[in-house]
Amino acid sequence: MMTKKIKIIPGIILTMTLLIAGCGKSGDVTSSDPPSGAGPVEMTETTEKDTKTEELAAGNETEEPAHDAQPIVWLGDSLTQGSLGDENDNLSGAPYETLKKLVDVPVEGYGMYFHTTHDIFWVYTDSEHLNRKIDPNKTYIFWVGSNDWAGDNVPNTETSGVISEIDRFLNLEGSIENYIVIGTIARHELGPEMAKTINRSLEAKYKEHYLDILDVVGPDGYGPDRIHLTQEAYDAVAVAVYDKLISLGYI
Repeated sequence: MMTKKIKIIPGIILTMTLLIAGCGKSGDVTSSDPPSGAGPVEMTETTEKDTKTEELAAGNETEEPAHDAQPIVWLGDSLTQGSLGDENDNLSGAPYETLKKLVDVPVEGYGMYFHTTHDIFWVYTDSEHLNRKIDPNKTYIFWVGSNDWAGDNVPNTETSGVISEIDRFLNLEGSIENYIVIGTIARHELGPEMAKTINRSLEAKYKEHYLDILDVVGPDGYGPDRIHLTQEAYDAVAVAVYDKLISLGYI
């Protein structure tokens, strides 16, 4: 009797193995096979991945960040506001509003018409104004300085004051590691050569954190006043910032 039992058990195991293998190919568990060369995965993981891919392909879902990205704060003057030439106009077309549509993290934007760098940061933090706290756990985008370099229609290329204000902000509440400094534009008071001089200084200081957008805006990206941008140019700047956020690993 012992010998007979030993012969039966392998047969049972073989039968069960074939049944299980047949279920795995039945199509009732998943609608597609794993990618070629993929290692073994659990059925639930394969199903979730396939569903996610189908939703992305259909445009029903945006791709999630690869890690826990920090909330984003975009600070600046009327360019950050998205102004087409008037105070508080075109708020819905601000570049930070375009950025909101591209990322899966919260985005706050503060564009302060005609403000210098010092005043932008003061309004943002002052208890009687916006009263916002500087947070090292957020990513900051600075598009400041345009009114410092063309104040009272007297252009200049002195960057030390703007850099000092940015550095003070970065270190006021502990070291902010995630940030982008956007270069200036060639508004009519500056022109392209003075703008390039300013931007070279910013790039030398902030290195990989610096983002040049002169070519993004191009010669045709300015509105009638040659100070503010067209909506297309604002959108292009937002996309450039989005790409920079990705390249720096912030999103």
